[in-house]
Amino acid sequence: MARRLGAAVIRNFSVLCLISVSFAQPAGSGRAINKLRKIDRERLVAAKLEGKSEIMLVLAAKPGMNPLMAREVTSLGAVVRFREDAVDYLRAIVPIARVDEVARLSSIDAIAIDGLHFYYTSQNIPVSPSRKRPPPDATTPAENPFLPTADIGAPQFIREHPTFDGRGVTIANVDGNSPDMLAPELQTARSLDGTLVPKFSDVINAFDPIDDETPFRIEMSNEVEARGGRFEWKQATYQSPADGKYRLGFFDINAFGGGLLRTYLPQVTREKNSLAVLWQEPANLVWVDTNLDHSFADETALTDFNSSYRAGVLGKDNPATPLRETVAFTILINPQYKLIYLAPLANGHATATASVMAGHNFFGGEMNGVAPGARIISVIRKSVTHSFIEAMILTVQNPKIDLVSLQIAARIPPLDGNSVLGVIFQRLVDKYKKPIFASADNSGPGISTNGEPSAPQKVISVGGYINKATWQSNYAVSTATNDAIANLSARGPRADGGFKPDLVAPLAAVAADFAIYESRVPPPFVLPPGYSANSGTSNSAPMAAGAAALLISAAKQSGVFYDAEKIAWALKTSARYLPRVGAHEQGNG
Repeated sequence: MARRLGAAVIRNFSVLCLISVSFAQPAGSGRAINKLRKIDRERLVAAKLEGKSEIMLVLAAKPGMNPLMAREVTSLGAVVRFREDAVDYLRAIVPIARVDEVARLSSIDAIAIDGLHFYYTSQNIPVSPSRKRPPPDATTPAENPFLPTADIGAPQFIREHPTFDGRGVTIANVDGNSPDMLAPELQTARSLDGTLVPKFSDVINAFDPIDDETPFRIEMSNEVEARGGRFEWKQATYQSPADGKYRLGFFDINAFGGGLLRTYLPQVTREKNSLAVLWQEPANLVWVDTNLDHSFADETALTDFNSSYRAGVLGKDNPATPLRETVAFTILINPQYKLIYLAPLANGHATATASVMAGHNFFGGEMNGVAPGARIISVIRKSVTHSFIEAMILTVQNPKIDLVSLQIAARIPPLDGNSVLGVIFQRLVDKYKKPIFASADNSGPGISTNGEPSAPQKVISVGGYINKATWQSNYAVSTATNDAIANLSARGPRADGGFKPDLVAPLAAVAADFAIYESRVPPPFVLPPGYSANSGTSNSAPMAAGAAALLISAAKQSGVFYDAEKIAWALKTSARYLPRVGAHEQGNG
């Protein structure tokens, strides 16, 4: 055993030596520089030791050179999976033996190995409150410390200009998933002419149909034919909505959220643990067996959410209980690959951030998010680098979207905006002129802790601020100063000395939450189901994005030209600079 172990160590050491040699730059060799960063060279070593034969790369070409780069990587055996020449980006699966050659191509501006880097930027703060305090309710006014939009002047601005409430503006909420479409605070918005419209517009699906596994994805390769209102599948008989040919697939209930859906699907058993999904392909109609009774005849026909704007519902609510026993879901159809994505809208984080930026009538009263008239487009994606980049490309290119709020952080070297992700984000702002707001990160209080998504120069990095009144109202904590940058808020400067964050905005808030949960807020008060109190730069970014939505709404109604640069200038130059706080902590204020 010892001899075999020793031999294995020697073999692995030899592989490491060979790999190290492959990265070396012989003096006077004239070879192009390998553009892979240290962390990616380490990942490549690990992949080789694991015996992998290929690996996924994300690449940013030099401006205008994406077609050339695509030809070059293809000639080296790569398979291109995603390409967007507008921002000179592509993703490719590359043979491991050719990665070094790819990384030396002169057409490449930045390159990285795809991987997991992302996490939310909100958190609950444990405190030991001194005394009980009354919670917010229907009598809470628009200007309040619980959801401190008044700190950035939002309700005051709307009071002076009632139609400049975000109407006519659509914000992309790039979060972990889609918000709860059944939340009362997220039901209505207004078009530019003041007409009431649904709060939610499209859902952008950034999952790659080949490379991205997700519990949402349902293979619809099975074909069945119903006769006499019935069809059979694997010894089970199903009732159909009508006779004809269909495609059949199954959604695994246990694979989503650790079995979260079982909470309001009491019919689930060990044997009966999937939702049958029926697709009439020519008409593009979908039925989901929501009550697991093997009948589609009692189900409502759905179609792709982006053409119908109608969501389905799982469960049955009991009005006698305070908890809601239902959850909405969207259907997204990929006809090319015969796929259906069934996405339950059960994400508390996304619900909270959406309500902070554009919620309306909290507790049935006057308490609102920053821009209550704005609409929301949500984005679903995988938590890996390529999906994050491609989600942002699809989002910014969407003509319905006016601006983006991004609440996912990432520690991607070099943390100065020069990663593939940083380069593409910068190019998106340059080309499409839409503001992108990004959470600075919750990695403070050390210096240069700003995350990479907010590091590009023209992405607006938003740190977290909290005032004395909110400390008292939300946590029953007394502080000596009126204004403070929270310890968790990431600080600047950027890793290369660049100026970050750009702004700070309130980071503590009482917000809407996924209503199946009981309140997760600690004392000093108890909130009803559907609300929680949390803290983090995940609240700060939508606060700032909501403020931008008010300005864009005003500009559209007044005929004033605006773009990302003008919006950023307006916010930065009008920000209140906090006394006794460093510029590397608060940016412009």
